[in-house]
Amino acid sequence: MQHDFFGQRVLIAEDNFLLAADLASRFSAANAAVVGPCATLADAMGCVDGVDLAVLDVDLRGRMAFPLADWLMRNDVPFVFYTGFDRAMLPERFCHIDCLTKPTNPQTLIAVMAQSSFLRAETVAELLPVLRMRARKMITDRHAADRLVEQTLRCAVAELDSKPIPDRPGLWLSTIMERLARNSLGQMLH
Repeated sequence: MQHDFFGQRVLIAEDNFLLAADLASRFSAANAAVVGPCATLADAMGCVDGVDLAVLDVDLRGRMAFPLADWLMRNDVPFVFYTGFDRAMLPERFCHIDCLTKPTNPQTLIAVMAQSSFLRAETVAELLPVLRMRARKMITDRHAADRLVEQTLRCAVAELDSKPIPDRPGLWLSTIMERLARNSLGQMLH
């Protein structure tokens, strides 16, 4: 299946030259505007403004990419980790972020990113299954995860009294969900 990232600026932060070139080629073929590839954390941090999504290797020439991941989360930029490290070594704050372990086929990575309804969805009905999936990555208890989605939607409705729906509703809802998970996880479990 051909995926189309038309108009999306994709940051590739990968220090393996051949893999980075392959990813850049594949995203370009899918109509993305490739930013990078960046082989160092400093280079990647210098390129983040205006990116729409990102692929991050965890270890960029001996430096962890976590400051970059934190920046992307703060700025509502969707990303995936594409790394040789095991998911278990990621800090807890990234538990809901997709992590594909190399040598996963790069086409699988592209498919995962293309399936992100946060990039394409325009209505809550389109976002609901994705919100539920993300909640279940944060909380293994199904009922608690569903309560988290419900609380997320309630908070979103309350916020609409003071501001319009953002251009990226999925990212907005995801940010609300992450905040609720951090602040009231114990309440969700009961």
